[in-house]
Amino acid sequence: MANYIQRKQDVFLSFRGEDTRHGFTSHLFSALCNAKVETFMDDSMERGEQISSSLQKAIEESKVSVIIFSQNYAGSRWCLDELVKIMKCKQEQQQIVVPVFYEIETSNVRHQMETYKDAFKKHEERYKEDKNKIRKWRETLTEAANLSGWSSRNIRDESQLVKAIVGDILSKLNRMSPIECSNMVGIDSRFKKVESLLCMEDSQSVRMVGIWGMWGSGKTAIAKAVFDRLHTQFEGYYFLANVKEELKRHDALDLRSRIVSSLLGEHNKINLNMPDSNIFVKDRLGRKRVLVVLDDVDDFMQLQNLLGGNHDKFGGGSRILITTRDRKVLRGHIADGEIYEVERLSHYQALELFSLSAFGQNHPPADYMDMSIKVVDYCDSNPLALKDLGSSLCKKTIEEWQSALRRQYLNPYIQTLIRSSYDGLSSEAKNVFLDIACFFRGEDRSRIVNVLESCYPSADFIISRLQDRSLVTTSGNKMEMSLLIQKLGLIVVHEAEPGKYSRLRNYDEVSLSLKTPKGKEAIESIFLDIPENELDLEADVFKEMDRLRLLKFFVANSDKDNKRRVKLPHGLHSLSDTLRYIHWHRFPLNSLPKSFSARHLVELILPFSKIKELGLGKQFDFESLPKSIGQLPKLQFLSLSNCKRLQSIKELPSSLEILQVDECSLLESLFTNRNLRRLNLANCFMLDMKTHNNIIEDALFIIHHVSSKSRKERHQVQFLFPGSEVPKFFYDRSQEISVTKQLPMDCEQFKGIAFCVAFGLHESSSMQLRNMIKRETEVFLCKFSIKVRQGDELKLIYDSQVSYEASLVRSDHLLIWYHPCTEPFDGGSIQESYWLKPYYGQGASFEFSVTTQKSHLFPIQLVVKGCGILLLQNCDGNH
Repeated sequence: MANYIQRKQDVFLSFRGEDTRHGFTSHLFSALCNAKVETFMDDSMERGEQISSSLQKAIEESKVSVIIFSQNYAGSRWCLDELVKIMKCKQEQQQIVVPVFYEIETSNVRHQMETYKDAFKKHEERYKEDKNKIRKWRETLTEAANLSGWSSRNIRDESQLVKAIVGDILSKLNRMSPIECSNMVGIDSRFKKVESLLCMEDSQSVRMVGIWGMWGSGKTAIAKAVFDRLHTQFEGYYFLANVKEELKRHDALDLRSRIVSSLLGEHNKINLNMPDSNIFVKDRLGRKRVLVVLDDVDDFMQLQNLLGGNHDKFGGGSRILITTRDRKVLRGHIADGEIYEVERLSHYQALELFSLSAFGQNHPPADYMDMSIKVVDYCDSNPLALKDLGSSLCKKTIEEWQSALRRQYLNPYIQTLIRSSYDGLSSEAKNVFLDIACFFRGEDRSRIVNVLESCYPSADFIISRLQDRSLVTTSGNKMEMSLLIQKLGLIVVHEAEPGKYSRLRNYDEVSLSLKTPKGKEAIESIFLDIPENELDLEADVFKEMDRLRLLKFFVANSDKDNKRRVKLPHGLHSLSDTLRYIHWHRFPLNSLPKSFSARHLVELILPFSKIKELGLGKQFDFESLPKSIGQLPKLQFLSLSNCKRLQSIKELPSSLEILQVDECSLLESLFTNRNLRRLNLANCFMLDMKTHNNIIEDALFIIHHVSSKSRKERHQVQFLFPGSEVPKFFYDRSQEISVTKQLPMDCEQFKGIAFCVAFGLHESSSMQLRNMIKRETEVFLCKFSIKVRQGDELKLIYDSQVSYEASLVRSDHLLIWYHPCTEPFDGGSIQESYWLKPYYGQGASFEFSVTTQKSHLFPIQLVVKGCGILLLQNCDGNH
């Protein structure tokens, strides 16, 4: 970059004056100057014995040298000395050299033939005593002639030749130029990805490309970098910044007139209201290669109005670049493959960007490092937020930094940016957004959809729209939301009068609202991490809460403190019949209220409860689950983890998809429906043999049923339960960590793979350690890979993993799961060709391992003790 800044001009022209000064060279010089390319052309007619120091300096200070080889170029010793200097700069300074062969064959220059041969006869006579000079000239001519360049013999029309050379030089200069974006870390790699989508080498078609990302992600900076570097390759160009705001101040037709006038080089604004003028303007635009950037478009019609309908009206090779926060704007205009989703800065890039704003250097001082990392996490690596917060904290004390982090500072300007995306939502979408912001950030997307669809029928579609507007994202299947956007959601909730908040999530709010009668009618949701000082509630605490949909009392670190709970010393008289979701850690009573109607309930989670009666309008001994639970037609998720008195489950609702009953130490029998997707029976060691066999049979049935569905409808199935022997229906099984199997001959009939892994604690794990982890919950990662043999090596063709949250197992368990295997290993989409196709009929090795996410906290080792696979295929309609 230093060399780039020091160079004074873009192009140096080397030419033989008597051949081309007043013809071709003057035309090329004029075209370069018109393209705003700083060009050096030596106008002196008289020269001394050697090229001057000023001329040598001009060559050194140029980024590109253009050598115009003409008939008499080699006859000038000054031209040859220039050439030697130019080629030296190419070697030592990586200067770009562009040869132009004007009215001469390339071979004549390369091999010094015809006029070049005659010229060297004269040079040899003159420099008899300096044969090294002659040799150097010859070598340099040959070297330069071997470079890729331009020839007038190939492009006979001189104006077209000049145009092509100027375009080539502009392209080379653009690639050399640094991107000038203040403190924009990582801009180069993002520029290159957008440039590749623009397909600049295609000079025939008109392409429209979108840049999509959340507020402050750098969309405008990327678009500006693309414009600055590429605009000189077009005959007309225009950058319209902040389209949304511009359309508030100006009429769309007025803005379109401004764009068109600029593209056509008109100083006076063209009146597009005149029909005849419109036709002529359209014809002119159709003959011109243009670049148009529309920044921050937030509505489909804005594109229609500003572009005047179809973008194909522009000349061949034209490019239109759109930036937006809303992906929906681009649909219908741009194919998914032509949309660049702005990538999140890496942690190190984000830290560098923040440091540049806060400290004026690319890394924080040692005593500010920890707080700087917290800022990066809080800002979720958002460039605008990082720069803004960095500027705000610049030259502030450590105490001031700590204060800003404690109160989660949100700049009013950034708040306005996020708020504009929120304000554009429908009333129902705003409610879905607020539920996610207050309660469901980081939760499983499918579970969120199941719960919220019971409240808002179009919740799945709404969540997709929130993703389009960059308000939420998904990572794996987890619903994510940046802390800054979540902060906006909390601000919106707290705009209501204190004591009348619709969503409660901290102790002070919950305590105030539940212990006073005022404002209860406004409460829709309560999520409380139970505090150290236990919360005592009155029996009629939920009376008048007719809008209560979601209720969760939980302990975030339940493994560390088993005593925290919400107390009901006088019992519980009622619960709202509008409840869709109940999660109550250590529910303190023997039963739910008799009056409670659970007809709308979607999830019921009662971990560590000593409940004896479930209620549901009738009393039951909770040694078994009441049959009336089958009358809950919307229940999809049921968790009874750690219910120590539970002995049997005789009936489940047909709607249930997820059942968690791990750590139910007395559970003997279980009825499973055949719609289950996930079953967790970790450490349920009292299961009888009949139940054990039924679980295996049901797992097989469900796997076959799911695999028979269309590709898009197939989903994973996961069953975890005590056991050590891989079931026999896994025809290919082993007592090792891997099993071999021939891959199917016809991938079009391939429906996925069912796996079984037997695993447990390593023998070295002591009984003391097993007891220590008794109550610890964990996320298991069961990894599998598929390899085929190629020569002497095994080639990895598929690699995936399944995660499973459960109690840490204390003896051998079986994990059975079905994987649709619809996506190829290289990350291709579900619509792509079958990834197995290249490996038809080959023998493959399936390898397994089991680890835990907390393995760094507990010195335990899980080992695979057996495995099995079942390749699911459809043969003549049968599996």
